[in-house]
Amino acid sequence: LAGAAALALAPEPITIREWAATSTVTSAIICLLLVWYGLRGAGRVPLDLRGSLAQSRAGMLFAVGLSAQTVYNDIDKVMLSRLSTTENAAIYAAAYRVIDFAYTPIRSMAAVAYPRFFETGRDGPRAALRYARTLMPRYLLISVPTAVLLVAFAWAMPLVFGPEYDAATPALQGLSALVVLKTIHYLAADTLSGSRLQARRTICQIIVGVVNAALNVWLIPRYGWQGAVVSSLVCDALLAVLLWGCVIAALRRDPQTEPIPSPQPALHKERA
Repeated sequence: LAGAAALALAPEPITIREWAATSTVTSAIICLLLVWYGLRGAGRVPLDLRGSLAQSRAGMLFAVGLSAQTVYNDIDKVMLSRLSTTENAAIYAAAYRVIDFAYTPIRSMAAVAYPRFFETGRDGPRAALRYARTLMPRYLLISVPTAVLLVAFAWAMPLVFGPEYDAATPALQGLSALVVLKTIHYLAADTLSGSRLQARRTICQIIVGVVNAALNVWLIPRYGWQGAVVSSLVCDALLAVLLWGCVIAALRRDPQTEPIPSPQPALHKERA
């Protein structure tokens, strides 16, 4: 907010380079503050640089995964403005913004549940999957009715954004399935992260980011925002298939938990 305010108060028109520089500076300041607070909170615990470097690989996997997630979530809007018309980009962006807004309750629930995946994942992917199964009905209980309501009330898009957004009604109806698809693949993704399998999650996200860009290059010049809708649906479905495939593969490699033998037979033998 401070960076946006500084740019807004600048006398000259804002350029994309100034936005990028401001974002970098504010991110660096926040990073330094977080590191300082973390070191202060640790007290006089000696720093273990070797241990920190060992954790850097995991940190990079999370960072690259988040970057890939940003790519396949937002690159279609940028490519629409370049490969199609600004009208198509505005229609698609408005519909996608409503999808983001509608997904907020599920995203909040996922954020609250996310640390628990790491607790249960200590016992392997099988334990993390059991936790994901308990969450799946709750998530779907919100996402499925939300998708239905988006389809039913998509006619209100021109009332909210203006009459020039008539085409946003079918765009929102087409994108409404993303609410359910995101619910499905986020559970698989968090299962992998909690099971210390972030590398597989990151690889899947990179693959989907590349596929999304390729589909956009092919579909957007021919079909405009309709092509972007198809690309988003295909890529989110592909991500769900890849992530759940990784979960299934991890389960096959994870040994079954051996049942603890009951002490009753030994107790009866001792009494005899």
